[in-house]
Amino acid sequence: MGEGDCIRLRTPGGGGYGSPLDRDPAKVFQDVTDELITRDEATTVYGVSFKPSSTTVDEQATARQREHMRNAAS
Repeated sequence: MGEGDCIRLRTPGGGGYGSPLDRDPAKVFQDVTDELITRDEATTVYGVSFKPSSTTVDEQATARQREHMRNAAS
């Protein structure tokens, strides 16, 4: 290392707070687009569903998935 050199550390996961089911689906979609999570993770962790053969969030399916996940956790 020399003067002016920069080190960047990237650690996995953000920890976050609150329920993943409360995360804005648009932000989850952006995480998928940025390749931070997979589409499968978006569905299984955040309850966000996508329209078949599309990169658009399916709002109705997302609402159903999230309700199902909340009920299963109760």
